[in-house]
Amino acid sequence: MTFTWIVYLACRGQRLNKFGQTAVFFVAVLITLSALFVKQHVVADVVAGLCWAFASWVLAGNLYRYLASPTVDPRTGLKQMMKKLTPIMFLFAVVVFSVMRF
Repeated sequence: MTFTWIVYLACRGQRLNKFGQTAVFFVAVLITLSALFVKQHVVADVVAGLCWAFASWVLAGNLYRYLASPTVDPRTGLKQMMKKLTPIMFLFAVVVFSVMRF
């Protein structure tokens, strides 16, 4: 469910017209409601998923502004950000795999 709302937030910034934004929002709402009605999740899951999605979105935006130069195009900014994050991601992967072995 978190992924659904992150996709909605990403689509919202793509300069869709009013109908497109409304359609994407209602699809996200329908996916959320369907998860409740087929009893895959409870209301607390929905609230937690929404909070997780919006917090992740805000964190990612702040992290991007911190790690990438604001004057470059998004592709170059992503390359800058990934270059700075590669050592951290590698260290994280080593820690995760070493913990999984035990």
